[in-house]
Amino acid sequence: MADYESRRSSPALVFAVACRGCPFISVPDKWKLQQQLACGFRLAFLEAQNDAASKQTIKLDDLEALVLMVDFTYESDGNTATALHSQLGALFLTHESLVLMTLQYQILSPPVLQRAAERKALLLWHVYGLDAFYCLDHGVMSRIQEEDIEEVKPTESFTGHETRSYLDTMLSLASIARRITRKICSPGAKRRGVKLQDVENLYEQLSKWGQDSCPPRLRITGNIDSDLAEQKDHSRSSNTMSTNLLHCTVISLLELNCYMEIERCLDIGIQERASAEGEALELRIGYETLKAANRIFQTIKYTETFKDCGQVITGRNRYSLIDLSPGILRNMCAGASYWFCNHAQKLLHQQSLLGAESSAHTQHCKDRSRQRAEDYLKKATKLRDTAATAISHMDTAQVVSRVNQELEALKILVQQP
Repeated sequence: MADYESRRSSPALVFAVACRGCPFISVPDKWKLQQQLACGFRLAFLEAQNDAASKQTIKLDDLEALVLMVDFTYESDGNTATALHSQLGALFLTHESLVLMTLQYQILSPPVLQRAAERKALLLWHVYGLDAFYCLDHGVMSRIQEEDIEEVKPTESFTGHETRSYLDTMLSLASIARRITRKICSPGAKRRGVKLQDVENLYEQLSKWGQDSCPPRLRITGNIDSDLAEQKDHSRSSNTMSTNLLHCTVISLLELNCYMEIERCLDIGIQERASAEGEALELRIGYETLKAANRIFQTIKYTETFKDCGQVITGRNRYSLIDLSPGILRNMCAGASYWFCNHAQKLLHQQSLLGAESSAHTQHCKDRSRQRAEDYLKKATKLRDTAATAISHMDTAQVVSRVNQELEALKILVQQP
């Protein structure tokens, strides 16, 4: 704020902050305003790069602005100049460009900027964590190597740092996410299949992380009484509790997403899949993935027990927890809903292969599968509805629309005799 008031902030950062904050203000036609601010950022960022003394340098606050705006969806207005900026943005305003600029460019942090050295270190750690979960979700290898971050200023030196903080916990989980990607998405794994022991080790690492690295105040166990007590012990006000709840929910869903992403290795292929060990691992993957999806549902139900504490009020406006972190909470709720739908459809398809057999055992299996599918449908619907509460963001309707298609398809299957 001090940099802005003294006019030291780059125009790109001012536009980026305004654009990302736009969903939380009450003005007429705010989506049009947000697009105007986004275009202002894009133009300011591209001009700053064009005017840079060296093509391998970037100002710290310009890179901070890119972190905020990476992969933002711009709308076309038919203007020729805007179309050119859009093409340039498709090259320079992506996640891949952010990582490459962070790794290869000289980041200029003039001393006139407030807390410049700490902001630079925080930026590097943020990109490290962001990239870890991005690569896990997309099944691609990271360009960031461990030696790239060895010299980064440790988080312990940050102003107001607390031992085992939210940032520390997030980064330790990001480290495991990177290991998962390396083991199941590497070129070797895609050629020869994922090793059985590698998958077992990943589950053990996630379990150990939950026991040793995630502090109780940031962990949602599913036991509502103990979780509520833990939250109240570390929260002195409703605002503090809202912040703690947001942090807990983000950490919990990212952890569960790690479990669910391991299922990807079934598509890639597992070595020795035809063996008893291979079958046992497939069963475990199915169990762990279903358990994680169900825990996402339970976590969302848990957050609702806080009622108003799960919301932040600014002026006269009230925002849901999901609204505050759409890139993680909304998208993961939508993803889990989609998974439940897909899983239920596979279950019903398997039962349909039994044909018209009328034995008591066959009918019992069909009835049980249908009951499970109905349960999955209810949970998928709840998660869809939760994702839809991110009403402050323009792209929420598009995210929910994709899930609705799967829900409608599942409803038809469930209703069939």
